[in-house]
Amino acid sequence: MGTQGTSSPSRHTRTPAIAGVLGALLLLSCLAATAREADSGLAAFLAGDYEMIGRQPDGGATYAGTVTVSLEGESLHLVRVIGGVRAEGTARVEERTGDRIRILVAEFPRGDESLEAWCLIAADLDHYPRLSCLVRRRGVPTEKPGLEAWFYRVPPEG
Repeated sequence: MGTQGTSSPSRHTRTPAIAGVLGALLLLSCLAATAREADSGLAAFLAGDYEMIGRQPDGGATYAGTVTVSLEGESLHLVRVIGGVRAEGTARVEERTGDRIRILVAEFPRGDESLEAWCLIAADLDHYPRLSCLVRRRGVPTEKPGLEAWFYRVPPEG
């Protein structure tokens, strides 16, 4: 009996399927590029100088200081000054929770310890960044994380 009645796909029915797969790959590529652009835009929004207040993990002492966030290539660099002691660290924007909320994850030294802060990113009423952070010692369980609040310092006009 010839090829009549067979169910093998023809070249013409495979073409739309291949085009659909290629279209989906192109869409995913565009979405990934858009997410990277959004992260770099958020990183640029965060760059600047901040006043900082906080409390050490596990109910420790309170402190005040400054934080400078700078964008170096695609990385965020931190300089923290507390009580005249300067510490440099790094930060990155990450997505957390099922809602894919973007937070700032910062890592920095304090004496011989390494600390990590998870910061919620918001904007104040003048559309400047404002961060609220939970701080913990890296790799050490804590019952009570430390707290920090970062307030953007508006550059003087002129």
